[in-house]
Amino acid sequence: MKCQPARSRSIELRSRSAVFSAGVRAKIGLMPTVNVKAVTTVAAHTKTHLVLFMCLFAKQIPAELFTSHLRSLEANHLMDVVSTDQHTVKPWFDGKLDFSPPVEDLASNGYPLVGGRLDYLEGREVAALVYQRRKHFINVFVWPDASGLSSARAMESWRGYNLMRWSRGGFQFWVASDVSASDLAEFVRLLESRVSPESK
Repeated sequence: MKCQPARSRSIELRSRSAVFSAGVRAKIGLMPTVNVKAVTTVAAHTKTHLVLFMCLFAKQIPAELFTSHLRSLEANHLMDVVSTDQHTVKPWFDGKLDFSPPVEDLASNGYPLVGGRLDYLEGREVAALVYQRRKHFINVFVWPDASGLSSARAMESWRGYNLMRWSRGGFQFWVASDVSASDLAEFVRLLESRVSPESK
């Protein structure tokens, strides 16, 4: 079987993301995707507009994460690689991304790894690792963090779904699921403890 060229794969991801996200945002009332370049131009003129830009941009990533999580469930595209073995999932990303995401096995803690896929966020391809908690799925989105600094965990909620974010080991992590806030916090604590601060 021929491998899909990286450029074609990227275009397909962007198209799939844009079409589905527009429908979900309209259906549940999320803000539309922010045109960063256009808003930045306006923001440059006044301090008030700059504050507006910062508020819009702060909401952009959670909105993208939320729609990506729903897309993976509703569009029947939860996983590109199905495996509970971290040594199968991690190398699957080789050659598909310009980084190697940390993949951890948390089955002994009640959060088994079940697979992974490519996704598209913040204008780039990212790794999406899929874990399970009973009958609930947890999407872990990972991409390089340019700052290289570690940041504390933060939680947000969207329509009954919980999002958590943090950075560690040169990576940005965002986690989305409909598991309880306490279960998600426990999962994140376990995952964070396995990722070395110097993993990148």
